[in-house]
Amino acid sequence: MKRVFLFACLAFVLIFFLIAANNEFELLGDTQDYLAMAQSFVQGTALQDPSRPVFFPLIFHPPLYSIFLAGFFTIFGFNYLGAKVVSIFFGLLSVIAFYFLLEKTRSKNKELLLLAFSSSIVFLYQANRILSDTVFMLFSIMAIYFFLDYEKKQKALDFSGILGSIFLGLAFYARVAAGPLAL
Repeated sequence: MKRVFLFACLAFVLIFFLIAANNEFELLGDTQDYLAMAQSFVQGTALQDPSRPVFFPLIFHPPLYSIFLAGFFTIFGFNYLGAKVVSIFFGLLSVIAFYFLLEKTRSKNKELLLLAFSSSIVFLYQANRILSDTVFMLFSIMAIYFFLDYEKKQKALDFSGILGSIFLGLAFYARVAAGPLAL
């Protein structure tokens, strides 16, 4: 597959983001929770998750996305548009990861699959929200990539298997929905 096609898909996602960046910010539900958790990390206070009981925050909202938001806020200050930039950054990385995953497989229509992924309304919608979906997507794709590599090598212990496990763990710390991938 030609890399020019990858760059065209990335440009499409960026253009969509620039258009969508002007819409209203959704500061309810999970978005509010992730932002509050990120502020907790920045301030060094106890982890806050406004919509959940004090003893359950990590079950409903794993901390990885909030840690990335906190890193961004520490460098650039608290900014809602910046929080969206974090999501679109991971969205772009997931398009690149999907490209490399397609290169590893024997799919016939790789360009069509990459186009379908990068222009999917679900992907574009989630990449422009302050939610952990794009982080989860990136690490899930990376886990699948390395597990496919591990399966091809047919070794009991291999570095690609270790990397696949690390990325699966990171996906779980982005969203608990990654749990079934371990099966």
